[in-house]
Amino acid sequence: IDPNNAEALGLLADIDYLYFYDWPRAESEFRLAIGRGAQAGTRAAYGWGLATRGRFEEALRELEIAQNLDPLGGGTRFNLAMAYLLARRFDRAKRVFRQAISDGTSPLDSQFMLGVIACYERDCGTAAAQFASLKDRFRLPAENFGLAMAAACAGRVAEARGYIAATKTAAGAAFASPYQLAMAEAAIGDKEAALSALDRSFSAREGQLLYLKLEPAFDPIRADPRYQALEKSVGLE
Repeated sequence: IDPNNAEALGLLADIDYLYFYDWPRAESEFRLAIGRGAQAGTRAAYGWGLATRGRFEEALRELEIAQNLDPLGGGTRFNLAMAYLLARRFDRAKRVFRQAISDGTSPLDSQFMLGVIACYERDCGTAAAQFASLKDRFRLPAENFGLAMAAACAGRVAEARGYIAATKTAAGAAFASPYQLAMAEAAIGDKEAALSALDRSFSAREGQLLYLKLEPAFDPIRADPRYQALEKSVGLE
Protein backbone atom coordinates (compact mmCIF):
# COMPACT_ATOMS: atom_id res chain seq x y z
CA ILE A 1 0.00 0.00 0.00
CA ASP A 2 1.34 3.41 -1.01
CA PRO A 3 1.77 5.33 2.29
CA ASN A 4 1.43 8.62 0.40
CA ASN A 5 -1.95 7.74 -1.10
CA ALA A 6 -4.84 9.05 1.00
CA GLU A 7 -7.34 6.37 -0.01
CA ALA A 8 -4.79 3.60 0.48
CA LEU A 9 -4.14 4.90 3.98
CA GLY A 10 -7.88 4.90 4.63
CA LEU A 11 -8.09 1.29 3.50
CA LEU A 12 -5.19 0.35 5.77
CA ALA A 13 -6.93 2.05 8.70
CA ASP A 14 -10.11 0.12 7.99
CA ILE A 15 -8.18 -3.17 7.95
CA ASP A 16 -6.35 -2.35 11.16
CA TYR A 17 -9.63 -1.72 12.96
CA LEU A 18 -11.88 -4.37 11.45
CA TYR A 19 -9.42 -7.26 11.45
CA PHE A 20 -6.80 -6.38 14.04
CA TYR A 21 -8.98 -4.35 16.45
CA ASP A 22 -6.17 -1.79 16.72
CA TRP A 23 -8.11 1.43 17.16
CA PRO A 24 -5.21 3.74 18.17
CA ARG A 25 -3.28 2.82 15.03
CA ALA A 26 -6.39 2.90 12.84
CA GLU A 27 -7.46 6.32 14.10
CA SER A 28 -3.99 7.73 13.46
CA GLU A 29 -4.15 6.38 9.90
CA PHE A 30 -7.69 7.68 9.36
CA ARG A 31 -6.66 11.16 10.45
CA LEU A 32 -3.57 11.10 8.28
CA ALA A 33 -5.62 9.93 5.30
CA ILE A 34 -8.23 12.65 5.80
CA GLY A 35 -5.48 15.24 6.18
CA ARG A 36 -4.20 14.15 2.78
CA GLY A 37 -7.59 14.54 1.16
CA ALA A 38 -9.29 11.15 1.54
CA GLN A 39 -12.86 11.21 0.31
CA ALA A 40 -16.26 9.76 1.25
CA GLY A 41 -15.35 6.11 1.78
CA THR A 42 -12.57 6.83 4.25
CA ARG A 43 -14.60 9.45 6.11
CA ALA A 44 -17.56 7.05 6.34
CA ALA A 45 -15.33 4.28 7.68
CA TYR A 46 -13.80 6.64 10.24
CA GLY A 47 -17.25 7.86 11.26
CA TRP A 48 -18.43 4.28 11.71
CA GLY A 49 -15.39 3.47 13.84
CA LEU A 50 -16.00 6.51 16.03
CA ALA A 51 -19.62 5.44 16.48
CA THR A 52 -18.62 1.96 17.67
CA ARG A 53 -16.63 3.66 20.43
CA GLY A 54 -19.47 5.91 21.53
CA ARG A 55 -17.94 9.11 20.14
CA PHE A 56 -21.17 10.07 18.46
CA GLU A 57 -20.70 13.80 17.93
CA GLU A 58 -17.47 13.18 16.01
CA ALA A 59 -18.96 10.17 14.23
CA LEU A 60 -21.98 12.04 12.96
CA ARG A 61 -19.83 14.93 11.78
CA GLU A 62 -17.63 12.60 9.70
CA LEU A 63 -20.62 10.69 8.34
CA GLU A 64 -22.45 13.88 7.35
CA ILE A 65 -19.33 15.05 5.50
CA ALA A 66 -19.10 11.66 3.78
CA GLN A 67 -22.75 11.83 2.75
CA ASN A 68 -22.30 15.32 1.33
CA LEU A 69 -19.34 14.05 -0.70
CA ASP A 70 -21.28 11.01 -1.94
CA PRO A 71 -25.05 11.62 -1.54
CA LEU A 72 -26.02 8.33 -3.21
CA GLY A 73 -23.49 6.13 -1.43
CA GLY A 74 -25.36 3.23 0.13
CA GLY A 75 -22.54 2.30 2.47
CA THR A 76 -22.22 5.81 3.83
CA ARG A 77 -25.94 6.06 4.49
CA PHE A 78 -26.01 2.64 6.16
CA ASN A 79 -23.14 3.65 8.45
CA LEU A 80 -24.97 6.85 9.35
CA ALA A 81 -28.08 4.87 10.29
CA MET A 82 -25.98 2.47 12.36
CA ALA A 83 -24.40 5.39 14.23
CA TYR A 84 -27.87 6.60 15.19
CA LEU A 85 -28.85 3.05 16.18
CA LEU A 86 -25.81 2.63 18.43
CA ALA A 87 -26.62 6.00 20.01
CA ARG A 88 -30.15 4.64 20.57
CA ARG A 89 -31.61 7.44 18.54
CA PHE A 90 -33.92 4.94 16.92
CA ASP A 91 -36.25 7.45 15.24
CA ARG A 92 -33.33 9.01 13.37
CA ALA A 93 -31.96 5.58 12.45
CA LYS A 94 -35.34 4.52 11.08
CA ARG A 95 -35.60 7.70 9.04
CA VAL A 96 -32.24 7.05 7.37
CA PHE A 97 -33.03 3.37 6.71
CA ARG A 98 -36.40 4.29 5.19
CA GLN A 99 -34.71 6.82 2.95
CA ALA A 100 -32.28 4.13 1.80
CA ILE A 101 -35.24 1.88 0.94
CA SER A 102 -36.98 4.70 -0.91
CA ASP A 103 -33.85 5.57 -2.88
CA GLY A 104 -33.00 1.94 -3.55
CA THR A 105 -29.45 2.33 -2.24
CA SER A 106 -29.55 -0.60 0.21
CA PRO A 107 -33.21 -1.65 0.41
CA LEU A 108 -32.95 -5.21 1.76
CA ASP A 109 -30.34 -4.52 4.44
CA SER A 110 -32.23 -1.41 5.51
CA GLN A 111 -35.55 -3.22 5.75
CA PHE A 112 -33.82 -5.95 7.75
CA MET A 113 -32.46 -3.37 10.19
CA LEU A 114 -35.90 -1.79 10.57
CA GLY A 115 -37.03 -5.19 11.84
CA VAL A 116 -34.14 -5.30 14.30
CA ILE A 117 -34.96 -1.83 15.61
CA ALA A 118 -38.60 -2.83 16.03
CA CYS A 119 -37.40 -5.68 18.28
CA TYR A 120 -35.36 -3.22 20.35
CA GLU A 121 -38.44 -1.03 20.71
CA ARG A 122 -40.60 -4.04 21.61
CA ASP A 123 -42.80 -3.32 18.58
CA CYS A 124 -43.12 -7.03 17.92
CA GLY A 125 -45.86 -6.83 15.29
CA THR A 126 -43.82 -4.45 13.16
CA ALA A 127 -40.74 -6.63 13.60
CA ALA A 128 -42.63 -9.71 12.42
CA ALA A 129 -44.04 -7.84 9.41
CA GLN A 130 -40.63 -6.48 8.40
CA PHE A 131 -38.92 -9.85 8.57
CA ALA A 132 -41.82 -11.71 6.92
CA SER A 133 -41.71 -9.31 3.98
CA LEU A 134 -38.10 -10.36 3.37
CA LYS A 135 -38.98 -14.04 3.02
CA ASP A 136 -37.22 -15.60 0.02
CA ARG A 137 -35.49 -12.29 -0.72
CA PHE A 138 -32.63 -12.57 1.77
CA ARG A 139 -29.88 -15.04 2.67
CA LEU A 140 -31.50 -17.98 4.45
CA PRO A 141 -29.53 -17.86 7.73
CA ALA A 142 -30.24 -14.13 8.08
CA GLU A 143 -33.91 -14.67 7.25
CA ASN A 144 -34.20 -17.27 10.02
CA PHE A 145 -32.36 -14.96 12.40
CA GLY A 146 -34.91 -12.23 11.77
CA LEU A 147 -37.82 -14.57 12.35
CA ALA A 148 -36.17 -15.80 15.56
CA MET A 149 -35.80 -12.23 16.80
CA ALA A 150 -39.44 -11.43 16.03
CA ALA A 151 -40.66 -14.60 17.77
CA ALA A 152 -38.48 -13.88 20.81
CA CYS A 153 -39.80 -10.33 20.93
CA ALA A 154 -43.35 -11.70 21.14
CA GLY A 155 -42.41 -14.19 23.86
CA ARG A 156 -42.69 -17.25 21.60
CA VAL A 157 -39.48 -18.82 22.86
CA ALA A 158 -40.01 -22.32 21.46
CA GLU A 159 -40.67 -20.89 18.01
CA ALA A 160 -37.59 -18.70 18.29
CA ARG A 161 -35.49 -21.73 19.24
CA GLY A 162 -36.74 -23.48 16.13
CA TYR A 163 -35.62 -20.63 13.91
CA ILE A 164 -32.25 -20.51 15.68
CA ALA A 165 -31.80 -24.23 15.00
CA ALA A 166 -32.80 -23.68 11.37
CA THR A 167 -30.24 -20.88 11.10
CA LYS A 168 -27.50 -23.27 12.16
CA THR A 169 -28.57 -26.07 9.82
CA ALA A 170 -28.87 -23.65 6.90
CA ALA A 171 -25.26 -22.64 7.32
CA GLY A 172 -24.18 -24.92 4.47
CA ALA A 173 -26.00 -22.69 2.00
CA ALA A 174 -24.60 -19.41 3.33
CA PHE A 175 -22.55 -18.07 6.21
CA ALA A 176 -24.50 -18.09 9.47
CA SER A 177 -23.19 -15.16 11.47
CA PRO A 178 -22.25 -16.21 15.03
CA TYR A 179 -22.84 -12.60 16.07
CA GLN A 180 -26.43 -12.72 14.85
CA LEU A 181 -26.91 -16.09 16.52
CA ALA A 182 -25.66 -14.53 19.76
CA MET A 183 -28.24 -11.75 19.41
CA ALA A 184 -31.02 -14.30 18.98
CA GLU A 185 -29.79 -16.44 21.89
CA ALA A 186 -29.67 -13.35 24.11
CA ALA A 187 -33.20 -12.47 23.02
CA ILE A 188 -34.53 -15.78 24.37
CA GLY A 189 -32.53 -15.45 27.59
CA ASP A 190 -29.91 -18.12 26.88
CA LYS A 191 -26.84 -16.31 28.17
CA GLU A 192 -24.48 -19.28 27.87
CA ALA A 193 -25.38 -19.90 24.23
CA ALA A 194 -25.08 -16.19 23.47
CA LEU A 195 -21.61 -15.96 25.00
CA SER A 196 -20.52 -19.12 23.21
CA ALA A 197 -21.69 -17.66 19.89
CA LEU A 198 -19.81 -14.44 20.60
CA ASP A 199 -16.64 -16.45 21.17
CA ARG A 200 -17.17 -18.01 17.73
CA SER A 201 -17.74 -14.54 16.30
CA PHE A 202 -14.39 -13.49 17.72
CA SER A 203 -12.71 -16.53 16.16
CA ALA A 204 -14.30 -15.61 12.82
CA ARG A 205 -13.08 -12.00 13.19
CA GLU A 206 -16.53 -10.62 12.49
CA GLY A 207 -16.57 -6.86 12.16
CA GLN A 208 -19.91 -6.74 13.94
CA LEU A 209 -18.09 -7.52 17.20
CA LEU A 210 -17.10 -3.88 17.26
CA TYR A 211 -20.72 -3.11 18.17
CA LEU A 212 -20.29 -4.92 21.51
CA LYS A 213 -19.84 -1.80 23.60
CA LEU A 214 -23.23 -0.42 22.55
CA GLU A 215 -25.32 -3.23 21.03
CA PRO A 216 -28.84 -3.06 22.56
CA ALA A 217 -29.39 -6.79 21.98
CA PHE A 218 -26.76 -7.62 24.57
CA ASP A 219 -28.05 -5.47 27.42
CA PRO A 220 -29.19 -8.62 29.31
CA ILE A 221 -25.67 -10.09 29.35
CA ARG A 222 -23.54 -6.93 29.39
CA ALA A 223 -22.66 -7.24 33.10
CA ASP A 224 -21.22 -10.75 32.72
CA PRO A 225 -17.42 -10.72 33.24
CA ARG A 226 -16.96 -12.91 30.15
CA TYR A 227 -18.76 -10.33 28.02
CA GLN A 228 -16.60 -7.57 29.46
CA ALA A 229 -13.47 -9.63 28.79
CA LEU A 230 -14.53 -10.01 25.16
CA GLU A 231 -15.00 -6.25 24.90
CA LYS A 232 -11.41 -5.84 26.07
CA SER A 233 -10.23 -8.44 23.57
CA VAL A 234 -11.46 -6.26 20.71
CA GLY A 235 -10.15 -3.06 22.29
CA LEU A 236 -13.46 -1.65 23.49
CA GLU A 237 -12.66 -1.32 27.19
